[in-house]
Amino acid sequence: MLSDSGVIAKLQLLLLIYFPCVNFVAKDFTLLTLLLDQMFPEYQKIFSDTFGKSSLELLSTYTTPEQMLEVDSNTLAELLKKASRDRFGLDKALEIQDKARNSFGIVMASSSFALIIRQLIEQIKSLEDSIAAFDKEIERIFCNFDTQLTTITGIGTTLAATIFSEIGGNIQRFSESGKLAAFAGNICGGLAGYLACLNRCCL
Repeated sequence: MLSDSGVIAKLQLLLLIYFPCVNFVAKDFTLLTLLLDQMFPEYQKIFSDTFGKSSLELLSTYTTPEQMLEVDSNTLAELLKKASRDRFGLDKALEIQDKARNSFGIVMASSSFALIIRQLIEQIKSLEDSIAAFDKEIERIFCNFDTQLTTITGIGTTLAATIFSEIGGNIQRFSESGKLAAFAGNICGGLAGYLACLNRCCL
């Protein structure tokens, strides 16, 4: 059985990989947004969440405005219905095709845009699967420690594990709860970019 220091070392290793994965997803979302703005600028008005499951499934299957127009409306509606669990259907399919038909996006090199977009989506899905797996393992390890860190407003399990590993598991080094909260706040501030992306991944 590992000592506390050994378990903390495991947490530190997991977190060392975890946050770069979150950062990579953020960069992929940014690049995907830029490509869509060039190829199909009207697209971001179609879904309330451009990177939600329904939208990503659509882009993975019919990536360019031309491909969205080539497919039968009912086929497109079935894809949306399945991906959205019946939230979207024929009306949304017709809306997509109408915007695709009247798009002012760049037509040249659309095949290259499509290839890059599909690869980015596959990479995002893979990274999000990894992030979910890391979250699960971090929670499994961290639940063995009674730290009360998650009682601090805005601190979830993974962030609490990050704070805990940063202080080497020695909560007693803080003589007052206010000092611990201040330290946690500093950690949160340093991870602001990661946390914003993490919220994005969990939607």
